[in-house]
Amino acid sequence: MKLQSDLNHALVELNKSRSKLKALEVSCVACIAVVFIVSLALFAALGQAKQNTFAFYYANDVRQRYGVDDLESYLNRWQWIEGAYVANKFDCIKRRLKNEGYHAIIVAGKCPWDSTQRHAWLLVETSEDKYMPVEATQYRLVKWGNPYFGAYFEYDHSFETIYDALEYNYNEYKWWES
Repeated sequence: MKLQSDLNHALVELNKSRSKLKALEVSCVACIAVVFIVSLALFAALGQAKQNTFAFYYANDVRQRYGVDDLESYLNRWQWIEGAYVANKFDCIKRRLKNEGYHAIIVAGKCPWDSTQRHAWLLVETSEDKYMPVEATQYRLVKWGNPYFGAYFEYDHSFETIYDALEYNYNEYKWWES
């Protein structure tokens, strides 16, 4: 009888241990699921935060501006105000152009006048679907008579915003850390 009682007691304890183990397993799975969901949410929030970092950077609802002469006049004013080139600041003028109503894209590829070098510049829309190259580091419109004019339309990559450039290659386009 004692043996039967001990056996029953052992079975009850074993069932209690199994229940505790099952509860522990459920808790672990629940914790892993929560960590996974929180990680996904943080990853998504970080991506949105990166994108929002540049949302303040560009004005909204600015009327589209066109015209080569208008663009050249605008660039000449900024060239005078800004003065000398500051290394790796090419996006500042892109932002200014965008905020003034010009559609500009950042392009990068072989340097138009030296194909052994890499270079970045802007293409600015001066009439519908027609673009003019701009040397952003010099605030200078590249005119039709420039012997390298056609080479400015041969590039490897184009970006609507600096955020797009960073997504493509952070180390190459992180101008504010230079």
